[in-house]
Amino acid sequence: MDQSKLTQRERARNRSTEDRAPPASYRDERRPRLNQSWVVKLYLALYNLASFGAWGYFAYRLCLTLKDGYNPAKTATTLPLLCWVQTAAILEIFHAMLGLVPSAVFSTTVQIFSRLFVVWVPGHLLGLAQNPGYLVLAVAWTLSDLTRYLYYFLHLFNICPRFITWARYSLFIVLYPLGTAGEMSMIWAAREVFAKAGNMYDYLLLGLLGVYPCGFLFMYRHMFKQRSKYLRK
Repeated sequence: MDQSKLTQRERARNRSTEDRAPPASYRDERRPRLNQSWVVKLYLALYNLASFGAWGYFAYRLCLTLKDGYNPAKTATTLPLLCWVQTAAILEIFHAMLGLVPSAVFSTTVQIFSRLFVVWVPGHLLGLAQNPGYLVLAVAWTLSDLTRYLYYFLHLFNICPRFITWARYSLFIVLYPLGTAGEMSMIWAAREVFAKAGNMYDYLLLGLLGVYPCGFLFMYRHMFKQRSKYLRK
């Protein structure tokens, strides 16, 4: 009788263990997800490294135009490269949408498309890269993104030095206002071109200039929150 009860208990315990253990097919389905996480990490590492290299090359080209002093015509020759380097950053919107990175979709989209508008419309379409605002935004964007992509790359492998983290969340205090000033200068120059042409686009750009400070304050406050979060660690 005791042996019969013991056997029944063992069988019940075995059935319970079998119920808790995932089937082999389920375990096999989970393996690609683990591999995918490594694929995503590798992709992000390559993307950030490539972006750092692209901005580094742009910085080199920009410095070459400045070695004999500021020449607006020479500096303007770097615009095509900046257009494509900045256009490649559209991928970061999809990174945020797909959850590959913790960045907010809205703030990422606002920042990238504001930059794209400035380089492609006032810069490329209207040929206003000789405006001093272009040099200001080019320097601000370059320093900001070199630091940002280096930080992202090192952070993926948990080897980011403290001073890189500090630079990532401190340099923006100066670079964001400079970059915004350069962007607004380019938009204002574009407005003047449209105004002389006698079309209505200058009013649209006036409206854009009116909301630009709001976008700047939104991003500026967001970065200060990020600064408090990451520099307190």
